[in-house]
Amino acid sequence: MTPTPVLALALIALVSFVIVQSLQKKRDTKKHPLPPGPPPLPFVGNVIGIDPDHPWLAYSRWGTEYGEIVYTRLFSQDIVIINSERVAHDLLDRRSYNYSTRPPGLVHLLGFFGHDYSSTFLPYSDKWRLHRRIFHEAFHLKAASSFRPIQMRNAHSLILNLLASPEVYGTHFYTFSTSIIMSIMYDYAIAPVDDPFLALIERSLEIDVKVFRPEVAAIVTQFPILEKLPPWLPGASLVAGTAAPSVVSDALKRIPVKTQDEGEAAVLEKGIKESSASGYAAASETTTSTLYVFLLAMALYPEVQTRAQAEIDSVIGETLERLPDWDDRASMPYINAVILETLRWFPIAPLGVAHAAVNDDIYEGYYIPKGATVMANAW
Repeated sequence: MTPTPVLALALIALVSFVIVQSLQKKRDTKKHPLPPGPPPLPFVGNVIGIDPDHPWLAYSRWGTEYGEIVYTRLFSQDIVIINSERVAHDLLDRRSYNYSTRPPGLVHLLGFFGHDYSSTFLPYSDKWRLHRRIFHEAFHLKAASSFRPIQMRNAHSLILNLLASPEVYGTHFYTFSTSIIMSIMYDYAIAPVDDPFLALIERSLEIDVKVFRPEVAAIVTQFPILEKLPPWLPGASLVAGTAAPSVVSDALKRIPVKTQDEGEAAVLEKGIKESSASGYAAASETTTSTLYVFLLAMALYPEVQTRAQAEIDSVIGETLERLPDWDDRASMPYINAVILETLRWFPIAPLGVAHAAVNDDIYEGYYIPKGATVMANAW
């Protein structure tokens, strides 16, 4: 068979699939309509109206026009956008039993790129529960306080680096963020310049930022042939032999040396390594970006910077004999408010992590179909 008839048959099959899905959806929405949203184009849905690099801008615009909950479609993927804290609380908290998993297309995309270890994107499962338990044991309130010396040591190094070469503040921010999480997770001290591990990790994280999005997953789901293209797969994983205390070494020590179920021990060990890698990915980029936002805020609002500095001076004294410490935080309410406002003012991840509807749902008279991607827009 020549390529032209094959292509024609594939196109007919694809169009038929979309038509069948559309008819099924119409039957499901006879009693309850889908949430309001922009009218979709045939086959492609609303893909043309979304900037793939900044989708939250379109979602916010639609929120202003259509309301707190918006329905859109990318090819065959239903997407529900939440544009208010009230609706987010109702669906993702009060009905968490129905929205605690991840979109299958996104999970599949992770596996394709070798990132199916990521705790952040795991569907609700035994593996997810294991990762959650590992994180809780490592970062509960009492355990988290034990990491404060690491944070303070790196904060002091950041100040010295900024004083020495302020023109490369971005490099200093990234070194500060990655050094803290690498020390906490692996007791690994990164090199001040050109650390080989960081170069590998940074390339891997670039995939997380650019590829692991529901919009990309919808396209790959619709066109599986994209998976056959030569992939730029991440090529390395960290191997850390840790002698000093760290999250990984402490967690591994809790695995019994001899166990009745060697398979269970292997699963636990793998879970520790996977969740630790996820912790690095979650902490490094977000902390660096937050520091950028803080710097921008101080440049735009110098009166806030002046007031914040005055509060610090009132607590530690203007002689600068010491720097602020954790014990000073309760005495600096304005600094705490600045930190919270920095996080609110410019969200680092405006759409958070996508959820998925486990079953059909009705919310305030609107129909949310099973399998729909659900995203909370904080922009």
